[in-house]
Amino acid sequence: MDKKGQVGIGGVPNFVWALVQIGIFVAIGLIVLAQFEATTTNTDASTAINSTITAIDDVPAWIPILVVMLMAGIVVALVQIFRSR
Repeated sequence: MDKKGQVGIGGVPNFVWALVQIGIFVAIGLIVLAQFEATTTNTDASTAINSTITAIDDVPAWIPILVVMLMAGIVVALVQIFRSR
């Protein structure tokens, strides 16, 4: 950690790795839920699975926003580094 509890640019690979893991986890979850929905004959279970798929389907839309925030954080960190010199 840098001064005043700030995290340096060295934390970027960890953030990127976390985004990759979230993307993989969501993709696998959607595939598994789709398989469950295809094999179930219970209408209540099918409705619940479809509701879950719809709720999880919104998560990938947030990943590009997180990437843009990461890039903005890198720009701010670089400006601070060059300003302190």
